[in-house]
Amino acid sequence: DEAGDQDFGDGPVLVGASLQGEVLDAMGTPISGATLTLAAEGFDWRRMMGMGRRAPEVTTAASGAFQIDKIPPGSYRIRARAVGHQRSTTGAFTVVDGQQVQLDPIELGPGFAIAGVVFDSSAKPIQNALVEIEGPTRERGQRTDAEGRFRFDHLAAGSFDLEIEAEGFLRNEDFKGIEVPGNLGELTISMLPGLSIEGAVTDAASGMPVLRYAANVRRLGD
Repeated sequence: DEAGDQDFGDGPVLVGASLQGEVLDAMGTPISGATLTLAAEGFDWRRMMGMGRRAPEVTTAASGAFQIDKIPPGSYRIRARAVGHQRSTTGAFTVVDGQQVQLDPIELGPGFAIAGVVFDSSAKPIQNALVEIEGPTRERGQRTDAEGRFRFDHLAAGSFDLEIEAEGFLRNEDFKGIEVPGNLGELTISMLPGLSIEGAVTDAASGMPVLRYAANVRRLGD
């Protein structure tokens, strides 16, 4: 060997594990086109695979079957979702290198949706309004699109509350106890303009502007 070269010997070559499984509805019928995301326990895929890369995803075949290959040893969960169904997450499981694992069938119950459009008092759509939802299905809030529309999918049956906020408008808390499933159609939400108060704070003796101060507003009668 030339000076400075070092021989570290042959290191282990990992082939990865392989997962197989199927996704079924509540009646045991295969679900085609379901999306499966492999989520590692206490593991950051972005560090392993490069920033901006997502955790491995696959979709089910017409038979409801799926397979994920080349999985590093470790502990994982699988998150499953499909149009018209609730989301589901498996329990944690551990794989070792070279192992082939047959998972129990993943069942997705029926899922429902709440959708709507947010307008101002002149019937103009409000973009970027924040719509928050509370109910039996845990969901994140979302922003309305350029047409003022929003949509929450994969909801379980039950009662939901909506709260809507938009800059320059009063908070809307009128949509409580929305029952799904139900003949909802598209909800129409109207936002009332909020009032603004402007003023200036000056020193009583000199009449000079006060640069640092705090101001509170309280509605009379509360």
